Amino acid sequence: MADHYINTIADALEEVHPLLNDQTYIDYINNNYPDWTWEQIYNNMAWSGLIQTPAGITYLSNTNNANLYSLQNTDVAANSNKTPNCNK
Repeated sequence: MADHYINTIADALEEVHPLLNDQTYIDYINNNYPDWTWEQIYNNMAWSGLIQTPAGITYLSNTNNANLYSLQNTDVAANSNKTPNCNK
């Protein structure tokens, strides 16, 4: 199931992200991680909801994926100018 939906989710994230008005995060990634592609970043974001699943555990068993996931989540928390609202 993960293999089927990850690309679809990543594509949707790519489409919506510029509309979220989070230029601080976009600039930070562009300036600090020139070796990462936005395709990798959106694909990695797509895995976020599946990390505790067997497919997610397999995904993180790849060191490059695990490093990207860890760094990206840390950077999102530190550099996003959005305030989470989980009450909706």
